[in-house]
Amino acid sequence: MSQDWYLDAIERVQSSAAVVHQALDHVVETLAHAGDVRLSGGPLSEIVEGLSRNGAGIRRAVDDAFRLYADSITAYRSTVIRALVDDEGMTHADIARMTGVSRQMVGRLYHGAPARESKSALPAEDC
Repeated sequence: MSQDWYLDAIERVQSSAAVVHQALDHVVETLAHAGDVRLSGGPLSEIVEGLSRNGAGIRRAVDDAFRLYADSITAYRSTVIRALVDDEGMTHADIARMTGVSRQMVGRLYHGAPARESKSALPAEDC
């Protein structure tokens, strides 16, 4: 972790996106193998049986990865909105116009964000 909350938030989003990427790569590899079996004349029953063996686990891994990603994006958005309001004095309406989301969504994200140290409590290079 760095000493900059914003860089930490970006790192969490990047890490969760990498997990999604890995999970989807596994899907692509699995389906490519199924395609290869089909091209080599393998029976459909063999392909379906092979996919069924690990299919549920693969689907769960993708679902879990997307949930992790969505959670990290929501945390990022919430923390940034809180900083824009608390540290830069922007209104919810200003942020809504800037980001293209409703004021209500900005409010939900703001109120869902964990409290951070105020800008004045952080060294200047971290703001």
